[in-house]
Amino acid sequence: MFSEPLRAPSVSSLAACALLACILPAAAASADVISVGASADNTLFEDSLGSLSSGAGQHMFAGRLLTGSIRRAAIRFDLSSVPAGAIVTGVTMRLSMSRSVSTGEETTLHTITQNWGQAGSNAGMGGAGAPAQPGDATWLHAAFNTTLWANAGGDFAAAPSASTIVGGNGFYTWSSASMAADVQSWLNGSGNFGWMILGNEADVQSAKRFDTRENADASVRPVLTITYIIPSPAPAAFIAAAMLPLAARRRR
Repeated sequence: MFSEPLRAPSVSSLAACALLACILPAAAASADVISVGASADNTLFEDSLGSLSSGAGQHMFAGRLLTGSIRRAAIRFDLSSVPAGAIVTGVTMRLSMSRSVSTGEETTLHTITQNWGQAGSNAGMGGAGAPAQPGDATWLHAAFNTTLWANAGGDFAAAPSASTIVGGNGFYTWSSASMAADVQSWLNGSGNFGWMILGNEADVQSAKRFDTRENADASVRPVLTITYIIPSPAPAAFIAAAMLPLAARRRR
């Protein structure tokens, strides 16, 4: 048996390959970056009655006060401006920390697993809390005074999505593959309930004060930066046209 001699590629085959070489890069995803603001933020003030909140306050708190009372901050972001079909490749959250009496403390983000509310309560500059208004998240309520958390202090994943050390006043960022996965899940239709921000809850006088979306200074409000790609498939008709010369050659 004799093997068929090797044949040089035909002009039509070379043209088809050249066309594919032009089309396939066009099918590659295009990268983009978008920054969005918080759509809600609040503080859960440890309180046996679940009666304290600060939905409209300019600040939110995470950690433990000198009195021993714990504070947890809840935050979520508006993702409506992210294009449909986006594939998230990176996420960074930036917060401004504006008051602290402690040294650097590990501060973690945890995905919240139940919807929660923000109403008109305002605790002012301090972390004592204010009387909750209907719809506010509190230590006991996802929405005061109608919907309870399953667990006092809020419902959230035990494993952190990201962690950073927060020290003196200034800007701090959180970024991780888990945060990107959280945002992708929310874009894909799971409930976007945001993250719970936990500080050092073991030691007193460890609380950190972060600026909220209501802060009078727009430059210190929370920002979420999302890097994503949009797949752009090559039109099937062009690919089919490019492959016709190759198919014809095989039939000979």
